[in-house]
Amino acid sequence: MSTGRDASATESTTPLLAVLVLGIMAGVLQRTNGMYRSFAVVLVAIAWVLALVALLGRVRVPRADVWLPRLVTLTLGTFVVLLLTNVPTDDILPEWRPGLVPFYAGVVVALIGCGALALGPARFERLLFPALVGLYFVLGAVVIHVAKKPSIDVWSIEMEAVPALLRGENPFAMTFVDPYAGTSPYFPEGTSVGGRLQFGFVYPPLALLLCVPGYVLGGDTRWSTLAAIAISALFIGYAREGRLPKLAALLLLFMPRSFFVMDRAWTDPFVVMLTAAVSFFALRRPRWVFVPIGLYVCLKQHMFIGVPALFLLLPRPIRWRDTAVLTAKAAGVAALVTLPLALWDFHAFAKSVLDIREMFRVDSLGLVAFLHNHGIVTLSKWAGLVAIVPVMLLGSLRAPRTPGGFALMAGVTHFSLYIWSTHAFCNEYYNVFGALCCAVGAWGRYDGLES
Repeated sequence: MSTGRDASATESTTPLLAVLVLGIMAGVLQRTNGMYRSFAVVLVAIAWVLALVALLGRVRVPRADVWLPRLVTLTLGTFVVLLLTNVPTDDILPEWRPGLVPFYAGVVVALIGCGALALGPARFERLLFPALVGLYFVLGAVVIHVAKKPSIDVWSIEMEAVPALLRGENPFAMTFVDPYAGTSPYFPEGTSVGGRLQFGFVYPPLALLLCVPGYVLGGDTRWSTLAAIAISALFIGYAREGRLPKLAALLLLFMPRSFFVMDRAWTDPFVVMLTAAVSFFALRRPRWVFVPIGLYVCLKQHMFIGVPALFLLLPRPIRWRDTAVLTAKAAGVAALVTLPLALWDFHAFAKSVLDIREMFRVDSLGLVAFLHNHGIVTLSKWAGLVAIVPVMLLGSLRAPRTPGGFALMAGVTHFSLYIWSTHAFCNEYYNVFGALCCAVGAWGRYDGLES
């Protein structure tokens, strides 16, 4: 059964626009590390408008399917070359840089491999793609080895919370060492007392649980982040047959700030992994898609904004009984991973996870900071929640009812939230970047989950 609005038309420019957005965002993040610069906000705003056009517009041009792989190939080559021009993360001191020789040698190999996959015979794909994913993991391992201790609170909190959980202590009811010794201007007053941060683990339980394997197996939660990025690429690359999904996956792996995101131990790669998992399972294993959907909606506090995009996976007309069954199964998965830790001490859980300590960040790479810093207007730090409403409504009406449409709408919705909030940095935009890679990789015909 056709959904009536699949994205199979080869002249659709939506994937082309998505790749243009990826190129702009990668360049901005490479130059700024996701921190405020006036010129960078202008470029991010242009990228956001292009993303909106990709989601809401129906522009068609001849031979867009011919130009798409060429644009992806050019973008991918640029990404890998940029990796050679800078250190992979800021936590590497000058005296440690000789240890990066294997990293740069590996990047050269990656450049050759990506070129062979993009331009060589189709039979190369079967071996080259998993080899390149494995090479990315090795390069990430080098970065973890060289950058021994990231200077960021996310990593230090994870490194305290996971062993506490393994000892049988409640990570949501503890306090953490303040790595900034009370000097950070971005914690609300009273947050840091006596050198300790007065809150528990700040993300829902699933984010903590996903950190556990990296700590247990490698002694560092960054191994979980590295694995999440590699797994995301596998989901994207194998979502559909052909070369394009694999090239889209490589865009995610070799985005110039990919190793920086991994080294920061941010949880946004987990969001990308589950976005890719939803798209993959919808296409390849629809009977089990309720599992990644359930995990997707409970990973972080704001993931509810992705729920409207999930409806793009359903056939039309919507079969409400089947939808109710799918919802119940997904809710069961979310409850299974959330409630045991949340109910352990719900007061502590609510204080740590539900009490959002959002500060007005003038260094945010978004329009709210831009308008404030230029003395134009000071908007509410919650403006992003207003901005996403029309995006969700219009996206639900106009976006393709496909896994690619889901990933695209989820990415653009998050993009709209971030650019109109005061917390828009490299990790948030990496979430958007990953969703758009998923959209490009999953683009094509789709008959709906229950067809």
